[in-house]
Amino acid sequence: NEIVIESSTYEWILMDNPKDVLDKEFYISMNYNEGKDEDLKVKLVGIKKPKSLTTDINTIYIPDRIINKLRFGVNERYSKIRVLFENKYHNSYTYSTEFKISPSDKVPEGNAYMSYDYSYLCKNDYCIKRPLKIEVSNIYYKDELNLTVTKMYTKRTFNNLTGYSDYENSNGIIYINRNEYNKLFNKDTYQSSIFVDNIKNLESVKETLNKDYKVLAIKDTLLDVNKDATVMMRVFSSVVTVILVIALFFISYFVIKLILKSRSIYFTTIRILGSTKRIAKQILDIELLTNATLSYAILVTFIYLNKLEILNIKQIKSLLPYINVIEIVVIYLVLISMAKLISNRFARKIFKDSAMKTYREEMK
Repeated sequence: NEIVIESSTYEWILMDNPKDVLDKEFYISMNYNEGKDEDLKVKLVGIKKPKSLTTDINTIYIPDRIINKLRFGVNERYSKIRVLFENKYHNSYTYSTEFKISPSDKVPEGNAYMSYDYSYLCKNDYCIKRPLKIEVSNIYYKDELNLTVTKMYTKRTFNNLTGYSDYENSNGIIYINRNEYNKLFNKDTYQSSIFVDNIKNLESVKETLNKDYKVLAIKDTLLDVNKDATVMMRVFSSVVTVILVIALFFISYFVIKLILKSRSIYFTTIRILGSTKRIAKQILDIELLTNATLSYAILVTFIYLNKLEILNIKQIKSLLPYINVIEIVVIYLVLISMAKLISNRFARKIFKDSAMKTYREEMK
């Protein structure tokens, strides 16, 4: 009956002194108002610190026996239970005694004992030997149990037939054999939770698991009450991103153009020495493409060194999962296209006016 808690020392239960709760006995329950079940009494024997003290996930390590009992209680509490009796379905709820199902050691298998108050449902107020079917369903499984009503209890016979004494708070309950009751709810584990190490891997993990399991990503179940506002924010964010990209493109364009302008004398001199427009353009292309390729190669190498953890820059490493080879190639092609565009425009400008006029303008 020993348990271990994995929790930050800043949690409220451990705030004062962990020794105050160690070796103490507690009761595990699914509701605050439940009574103390002796089968769920445990002793806290250890406190384990998580890897990160900022984690918001707390874990309790408990024996399999208690896990099985808790799972049984969950199936009882959250299953939809219907009773088919006299060609009519009746819903069974845990908070009401009407058509509630409960186990009794005094009821033989295949039998059901019900209150004499249900006599009005049967022809001639006689329900003995009438069939009764119990259906249990939840998101994990469906099961059913076919029984026969063999006895009907009254206040006088209640204790003798069921083994219970509180008739006033139990009248209306349908009692069945304990073993058959357990079979309805004592099922295997049908759900496991998986935590991905990176949100980027979520879809690939989901796709892999879908081959053998029914997978539900928690993010797909969340209710977004501000859905319209979120859509508007995404549209606004996309527009701002496009504007920033365009602005960055033109800023880069004019910066490169200013750098090339400082090279006007060099290319004008080449022209005076007899170079043709085609040769000057080839020299300009080679220079720009070489510089662009070299600088981009240095950038990619810098990123790759962070991936290999030779360099350890957190800001760069956080971006690595979102950068793939295709994006690197696309950015390089955009860079080369921009260099080619600037090269063409600059070459046309050099040969637009006479060589001497261009030379004199650049010397002023």
